[in-house]
Amino acid sequence: MKTQTFFPKQKFVPCHRRPAICLSMLALAGACVGSVHAQYTTPNIVTGAGPASTVLGTTLFINHGLQGVGRISGSALDSFGDSFGSISGLQITNWTGGAGSYSGTFNTLPDRGFTTDTGFYSAFGSRLQQVNFTFTPYTGLANIGGVDIASRIAAQNQIAFTSPISGVKFTYLDPMAGAPINTTAINPSGSGAGTVFGTTVPYTLNFTGLANPTDTTTTTFTINKLALDAEALVLKPDGSGYIGDEYGANIYHFNASKEIIGVITPPAAVQPHSPAGTLSFASLVAPVNGRRNNQGTEGVALSPDGTKLFSLLQSATVQDSNASQQNRRVTRLMVYDVSSNGVQSSTYKTA
Repeated sequence: MKTQTFFPKQKFVPCHRRPAICLSMLALAGACVGSVHAQYTTPNIVTGAGPASTVLGTTLFINHGLQGVGRISGSALDSFGDSFGSISGLQITNWTGGAGSYSGTFNTLPDRGFTTDTGFYSAFGSRLQQVNFTFTPYTGLANIGGVDIASRIAAQNQIAFTSPISGVKFTYLDPMAGAPINTTAINPSGSGAGTVFGTTVPYTLNFTGLANPTDTTTTTFTINKLALDAEALVLKPDGSGYIGDEYGANIYHFNASKEIIGVITPPAAVQPHSPAGTLSFASLVAPVNGRRNNQGTEGVALSPDGTKLFSLLQSATVQDSNASQQNRRVTRLMVYDVSSNGVQSSTYKTA
């Protein structure tokens, strides 16, 4: 039986918003998956050591578990001099190698940059960051070593970074500026709405807060920018792709030059409203219906043929659950037809 190593292409990094990148490896063997429908109502927890196998239809899956870890310092700066921050979306390009050693490029998407509990929000423009890496999986059963925290962390070196962090900021044609500008991550306070791409989207007109983290008095700033809290990434081979957004539960479509050229808005039942019938994109105030605050589009993926775009909310909408943050398990999956021009605002299917 032929066996090949398979690395998931999208959303396989379990170290969300931590200064570490982890890779797990899955061996895939057998024939193609048939028309199989499975329903799971209880957690599938692996408690034993070593590889775990399961069969779905005619395909044998072998999960080898965590194969490597690499770390980027939490104090690292990106190519713009900002904190490298978090990894809310990630995709690998330039993947090469075999026989136990691999290399590639991590394309990472941070969310809204540095903030503090005291009221400071950085005017963080959404960006795509890149860093090259090598990956040498550890496949042994023995502990990789270390007697204390420092030495154990030092032993987690299977992913090595081989280039400085580089990046490019996303731009869009702003109707108020009349020119391409960067987005902002500053919370769209109040209704936080504006018209871009011919539709209503999160837009920050002004911001009243701290000028820097050490200030004690607030100042009002004019912003006038598209507000984007980036959470998910699809990067196509030609350099274009999609960004999932937390503020509006939108999906933004960008071209190969990283210019945002369109938006997919979710159904009205998913958009945040406060009061009912009035769009309100602020992330600090819970809406009366639609996506929960700070729980918008958390995952996006593209079908292999490039015609269907999948969008997953972080958790249940307000009306699908209740006010409790702990009772929000039934989320929504939207599937959009993007076969014509990359952007399609009508919902293909929801689940």
